Amino acid sequence: MTSDGVVIPAKNGARPHWLNNITSIFVYDQRIKLPSCAALAFSTAADDLNPFSPGTFGAIKDGVEAALVTGQLYYFNAAMSHAAARGLTYPNKSSIFRGLLKNSSNLGKAAGNYLGPAAVDAGLLHGFILEMIAMQHGECQ
Repeated sequence: MTSDGVVIPAKNGARPHWLNNITSIFVYDQRIKLPSCAALAFSTAADDLNPFSPGTFGAIKDGVEAALVTGQLYYFNAAMSHAAARGLTYPNKSSIFRGLLKNSSNLGKAAGNYLGPAAVDAGLLHGFILEMIAMQHGECQ
């Protein structure tokens, strides 16, 4: 800081001490050479939710989605087979046919509407768990 009260940034790229003191309130001190725990959590969650990055998390999500869609197709085909085998002229009058179509619809909804938000929650939980493990071992601040 000059005599005029103008803040001059440090030459080494470090933040001024007053700014570092403010950010240390949020448990991050630039003078400690450890990565931020929050940054670790967010980067882990971002990696998990990136559809183009290979990894276990993406494979599990894709596997669950494939299983739900396969189940949806199975119940739809079972409904069509039931209607064809019985020679039903009006298949929607059959409670078995309607039940099979309802199961197919529910699996389709689960694959489309519920799997995405569940994957986001799982990705955030994974990042939080890794953050807690890193904090416990003193690998971040």
